[in-house]
Amino acid sequence: MQDMSDVIWNVSQDENGLSIHRTQDIPEDYLAWLRECRDESAKARMGNTASIAHVPAFVWVQWMNDGFDIFKEPHSAIIKRLKNSGLDGFLTSNKRI
Repeated sequence: MQDMSDVIWNVSQDENGLSIHRTQDIPEDYLAWLRECRDESAKARMGNTASIAHVPAFVWVQWMNDGFDIFKEPHSAIIKRLKNSGLDGFLTSNKRI
């Protein structure tokens, strides 16, 4: 699987001023792997720990800028935010947590 840890920062200037653009390549095979994880989660027993999502660095940076720290928020808030943002493809479990 391809490494996705790199967020690419581009700075540009036009008549409106400076702009910062952040991008991150998220390959289709990664998204397919996440779908497979979700599908398999329905069959697996839940232990003491479970993966609920793989949040890309790009999303994490944006959320941090918005004041939402995934390391301090409850799992339910992360799941809700992913779903409300149309980013539920990054969920790795269909189980209710």
